[in-house]
Amino acid sequence: MTQIEWTHLPGFKGESWNPIVGCAIVSKGCTNCYAMKQAGRILRMTGGDSHYAGTVTDSKAGPVWTGKVARASETTLTAPLRARDPRCYFVNSMGDLFAEGVPDEWIDQVFAVMALAPEHRFIVLTKRPERMREYLSAGVSPNGKPGNDVFMRITGELLDRTLSDAGIRWHELSDDRHSTALFAKKAWPLPNVWLGVSVEDQASADARIPLLLETPAAIRFISAEPLLGPVDLTWLAQPNEDADGVLDCLRGLNWVCGKRYVAEDGREGAPLVRLDHIDAHGKRGEPRLYVTRENIRPDLQQHWEPASFDPVAKLDWVIAGGESGPDARPMHSVWARSLRDQCAAAGVPFFFKQWGEWAPDWTPEQGRTCSARVVCPDGEVLTGARMVFGRSDVADAEVMLAIGKKAAGHLLDGVEHFNWPDDPAGGAS
Repeated sequence: MTQIEWTHLPGFKGESWNPIVGCAIVSKGCTNCYAMKQAGRILRMTGGDSHYAGTVTDSKAGPVWTGKVARASETTLTAPLRARDPRCYFVNSMGDLFAEGVPDEWIDQVFAVMALAPEHRFIVLTKRPERMREYLSAGVSPNGKPGNDVFMRITGELLDRTLSDAGIRWHELSDDRHSTALFAKKAWPLPNVWLGVSVEDQASADARIPLLLETPAAIRFISAEPLLGPVDLTWLAQPNEDADGVLDCLRGLNWVCGKRYVAEDGREGAPLVRLDHIDAHGKRGEPRLYVTRENIRPDLQQHWEPASFDPVAKLDWVIAGGESGPDARPMHSVWARSLRDQCAAAGVPFFFKQWGEWAPDWTPEQGRTCSARVVCPDGEVLTGARMVFGRSDVADAEVMLAIGKKAAGHLLDGVEHFNWPDDPAGGAS
């Protein structure tokens, strides 16, 4: 059973499932990746005799991903088909299913197993939403939605070679539960597969979340862990803000800025002026578009229009947490509180996993010392003398203490936030 709390979906046993291993560093959220450290430990324990061989290389900072990927055994691939009790699997916790070196055929096999095991839930997390969108959007699915050549491919992917090893009969007239599940399946995307992207700050949220929203999925979620900066999910920048507008990915709204005031006589006036952005501390910042009607001055609400009247996809779940382990970076408490409050306002389930290595508002035990850092709201971390003198342009910096993951815990303002979305495949949630 995995200790990753968000796999502990009520009614399911949480587990990690790693049919493919290996990855590559793509952003600052990867710097202290626990999986590449774990891959290095596995290689040391096995003397290099493992399918992890070549996936990491030693460096002064420890094991680092090389970009090489590898498949585990067929037994590992088909393990969910032999698990009788409902499981909630974190898929590829030791890599990225959509990493550059993973062939489509390998991904097909993983999706085939997930399709054949509707009693389980599979949580897929990636930092490569471009490939995930491309892979899952090709062709037309059985229900006629944008959808998927992969659905047709997976029906024949594991016919004799893999399923026979698992003792599963495979033909259309078979009455075993796995064959029946696949041939009778009408829904696409698979209702038991949840797709998400990792984000660590606003830039990664702007880049990855819109691509996730364009990907067919039963559940779409983000994991903001490690959270290294503030993230506003109600205002995601698009490549051409004036033309494309901005996304509120919690409510499924796409608002266009620069709309012009139209007088009662039909004459078009000047463009509406953007409203000043009020940050999480109530301070006035640079002009920034408010993207929900509730946040627009009442006298201007009638002049703001959605970019499209078609439904816009939105997030179903938000996970957040601080970084743990050696060299962990601290998380400002206002970043976590902001995500909590954004989700509460939009009615989106929020899961606060942990503070990580660092925590605020902690009284050291007698005789115990610990490291301290000062974290600025914009993400800069101050050390040494700068912790004393700070930055003249920043208020609300926060002292964080390295007390360890266990002592820091997972309570946000004294409250546990272990919330999951409604399960589209049915069952407890």
